[in-house]
Amino acid sequence: MKTICILKSEMDNSLFIDRTSDSDKCLKDHNSGKIPATKKKMPWILSCKLVFDREQPAYEFEKFLKTKLGTDIANKYFLFDPLLELNRLLKTLPRSCKVYVMGGLALDGHCGHVSRRHDDADLICWRKDVKIVKEALKKMGYKIKENYFVDQPKVAYRFETDEENPAISFNIIDEKPNNSFEISLGKALHQVFPKKFLGPIKVVLEGIKFPAVDYQLLDALNKNAGQWFERTKKENPKLYKMLGYKISNYKNDRRLIDGLLKMKK
Repeated sequence: MKTICILKSEMDNSLFIDRTSDSDKCLKDHNSGKIPATKKKMPWILSCKLVFDREQPAYEFEKFLKTKLGTDIANKYFLFDPLLELNRLLKTLPRSCKVYVMGGLALDGHCGHVSRRHDDADLICWRKDVKIVKEALKKMGYKIKENYFVDQPKVAYRFETDEENPAISFNIIDEKPNNSFEISLGKALHQVFPKKFLGPIKVVLEGIKFPAVDYQLLDALNKNAGQWFERTKKENPKLYKMLGYKISNYKNDRRLIDGLLKMKK
């Protein structure tokens, strides 16, 4: 097995492409200064790794990535891996700060394999921990933008990294009576669920361990999404046709959730 590691410098976001059989050693060597050409751009983080079962295709792809076209493609498509960025966030947060991974990464964590491409990492946190989480994201080099309630314009229900396509997002949850919590997602505001839906359940995906919400919450939110898609299909067919991959992701997740629920029974 050969791995192409795409490393990113936290100093200037430049990339370094390396072909290796040990990605951990590769990253360690770069950060220890053993690679003279990269010494001045430390610290490095692993942005993406591509695994090949044979040496020749790994060599050919590495050679392509080092061309101008290949570098442009690497910058556009391989610069961000949400699972690796999630791992970096969890290492940055203090242990006392409870966060819960939701969305596609959580579902794939429950299943134990990556079922589809993920463009971002979706998490939730308690309102009392918002400041701590924001500070962690800022340490990682991110700027933050917030979304506010329509009925409470000064109260945020969500914050995310300030980019055209946010890398990490957090929905804020509030404690409610009867051992429950409130969460707001998009236009589905002030939804209340039992705390047991939070878990968290420790899952492992591609060697990275993280706390995922219980798949009962994923089931409820997926059903909400399905209802929204159905309404959109009837009320705005043009918009529905534009949703493309989002509908595909919803159907993929629905299939996985149904499989988990069947196993539970």
